[in-house]
Amino acid sequence: MGEVMKVRYDAEADILYISIKDDDIEDMDELGEDIFVEYNRNGENCWHRNLAGSQVPDSGNSEIY
Repeated sequence: MGEVMKVRYDAEADILYISIKDDDIEDMDELGEDIFVEYNRNGENCWHRNLAGSQVPDSGNSEIY
């Protein structure tokens, strides 16, 4: 079975977290205002963080697996 993407929204901090791959983070890039991508040691995309998560369309769930 392959990797499972995880999505979590922190309403208090207004941050949307999207886990692409469960691994240790080695580097991070800012793609735009309040949007970050984190990479593992192989340069593979592991996490996205959107610091204005409330601007993302609402799925009605705070945690999806």
